[in-house]
Amino acid sequence: MDKQPLVSVIMPCYNHEKYVAQTIESVLNQTYKNIEFIVVDNGSTDGSFHVIQQYRDRIDKIYQLKENDLVRAGEILNNSCSGDYIAFMTSDDWWDAEKLEKQMNVFQSMPTVKCCFTLANEADEHLDNIKSKSIFNQENRNRFKWLRKLLEEGNCLAYPSAVVERNVYFESRRELKGFYQLSDWYLWLLILQKHDIYIVQESLVCFRWHQSGANHNMSATGAEASVRLCNEIADAVDNMIETMDADTFKNTFEDLLIHKDCSDEEELQCEKLFVMMKLAESNVCGESGIIHYFYEQSRNLKFFYTLKEKYGYSYLDFQNYSGAHGIGKLITQVRALCAYEQKLIAHMKIAEEVLCSNGNIDERKRLLRKRNFETASPNIEMIQPMITMLADIERKCQDRTTALYMLQKLHECLSSVWDNVLIWDVDFESNEWNEYCEALFNPNIEDDVNYKKMIGFIEKVKLALQDCVEINGDLK
Repeated sequence: MDKQPLVSVIMPCYNHEKYVAQTIESVLNQTYKNIEFIVVDNGSTDGSFHVIQQYRDRIDKIYQLKENDLVRAGEILNNSCSGDYIAFMTSDDWWDAEKLEKQMNVFQSMPTVKCCFTLANEADEHLDNIKSKSIFNQENRNRFKWLRKLLEEGNCLAYPSAVVERNVYFESRRELKGFYQLSDWYLWLLILQKHDIYIVQESLVCFRWHQSGANHNMSATGAEASVRLCNEIADAVDNMIETMDADTFKNTFEDLLIHKDCSDEEELQCEKLFVMMKLAESNVCGESGIIHYFYEQSRNLKFFYTLKEKYGYSYLDFQNYSGAHGIGKLITQVRALCAYEQKLIAHMKIAEEVLCSNGNIDERKRLLRKRNFETASPNIEMIQPMITMLADIERKCQDRTTALYMLQKLHECLSSVWDNVLIWDVDFESNEWNEYCEALFNPNIEDDVNYKKMIGFIEKVKLALQDCVEINGDLK
């Protein structure tokens, strides 16, 4: 190069007193010398700032925040850099001395590349590898394949290995959202919407991985992080696909397109809906984004018309989808799990009471049924008619078609009684209900064995309910 482009290396630091000197040394020891090094101590409460200050003659710009503020730290770093390229460093990681030189050679030889990464090793606090195969060790591919991979599988590009052309970085930053878990992943997606990336096929970065503790990584797993991650995925995938231009979208998802010749706006909107549904099959976090996307597009009546006429998918079809997916489904599942947990606790207390009682086996069995019935509080009005109907089915069991029809009509009520009362009963095995349901809804009139088992199960249910009625007195 006649004149080396200036590379701004930007590094925030928070409570990395133990590692930051080694990190700084790895930047200062780069063989590529035209570097502007900018560091922000983001309100560290340990000795990090003292360590950084020891390098004040070699670091171009040092800032200190009194309190930890991610947004403010990022703003200072971005406003302070004047380089032609921006390189990201994190204050507990490490660079090989030739990292920047090899990446800048890529930019010189491959003008279409606007963002360059390297392979990276995930390491412990001593910089020893902790994984034989790092997720950050990826082969090169075109930008469409990269978009597809990142949207389907998540991030696999190491943040502290990245160098981005200045104009591309700030152009992409204007579209960034305030994601916490996915900020770097979303930045790569924004860049890939328009530009090529490249990975130097050498491991030139050590990425320290802290699963827990004061220095845990932002991407480390945990309940709070998992919830936040799911929320961010829903918004990110929705926005990324909705704003994707036609050529990029069609090249990225060519194999998923229903009509590969789709061209007008409404057809593309429909194709994007179905692609998002396909992606959500492997990551349910995207379901809420799909529902949001549909309602955004539904302002356009031509979208509805195209969806119905060209894709055979109606408004009611989508309502069926939204009734079984998204945040509403997750909330319903959580509520059901909480209710089941409370039910389980109640029945464990009943079991303890029964085991501690002094009665014989029959007396304990009756006590168990009494307490189970009291706890379940079933619909009293339907129990006695159900017993009567079950007895009627037994009498008509020779007419298999009629008996099966009556059992199917009774199924919803019987299912409720099973879930609330009989599943806890000592006379029943947990698999009996599933076997009964399978036989009921996949009937083979000629299968004597299964039919007799089904009728036998019904007889057990009737007898158990009769016993419950007797134990608990008149239910009318």
